[in-house]
Amino acid sequence: MGDSRSADGVYGKGDATSSAIIAEEATGAEVATTAVGEAVATEIAASEASATLVAEGTGAAATEGAVEAVAPEVIEAVAANRTFWQSAQAFGKWVVKEAVELSLLEAGARAFEAALDTIAKKKDDKDAQRLAKAMPNINEALKKANDCVSDWNLWMSRHFDTRAQYGVVQVDGHKFSLLEVFQAQISTVSLCLTQKVYPAMGVASQSMTLNTVKLLVSSLQEYCQKLKVIGIRIKDKEQKMVAAGLNDHVGDVDTAITDLVVSANSF
Repeated sequence: MGDSRSADGVYGKGDATSSAIIAEEATGAEVATTAVGEAVATEIAASEASATLVAEGTGAAATEGAVEAVAPEVIEAVAANRTFWQSAQAFGKWVVKEAVELSLLEAGARAFEAALDTIAKKKDDKDAQRLAKAMPNINEALKKANDCVSDWNLWMSRHFDTRAQYGVVQVDGHKFSLLEVFQAQISTVSLCLTQKVYPAMGVASQSMTLNTVKLLVSSLQEYCQKLKVIGIRIKDKEQKMVAAGLNDHVGDVDTAITDLVVSANSF
């Protein structure tokens, strides 16, 4: 979240040189991730394996099953960002960009909840009262979902130097780290936030109607479902990353989805 994702409070925890660079250089930077995010939308839906997983790095072992379903579009997008992964500074900029977006969204949601609560208390507005009752669950779901993303990004920043240990995808003689694929999936979440959740939050906070808040809940449900896809992938396919401390957060995302259902049922 905003205060927990500061450079001093988070990225400075890593011992590796690259992690220190991430902490020092990241603040205020932006990294373009839209192309990767769009490609990963295809990867999530892919049902056929199009790349072979191989082991790389000292002590590395291939992920169970030895075949990874990665669409060609994803490989193409990841390949376009090779310099992004070769630079700790660039990686740190992306991590901070993600942290800023999550913090802004949560701040907006809290402000919206406070405004609704004020209206509900001052006026005999039944709709405002219903929305004010629903917003705590909406904000709790948002916090749980964002905490998952923050934790995944933090894990990647701490394992930037050892990313080759977790295997690679090999296509046409080119090798791509599985952490690159992982980051690309998270970029899809960023795309969902910027294209759907942010606009829905803006409209809902301005109009404060049942329909616009329902749209907000719907966009958040999509956000959480995308996170769940990533979590299931981690749980089922990334045992080596899990052994290194990566949390799949499937249970947390399921709880967030339940919170959104509860809020929707209160309208």
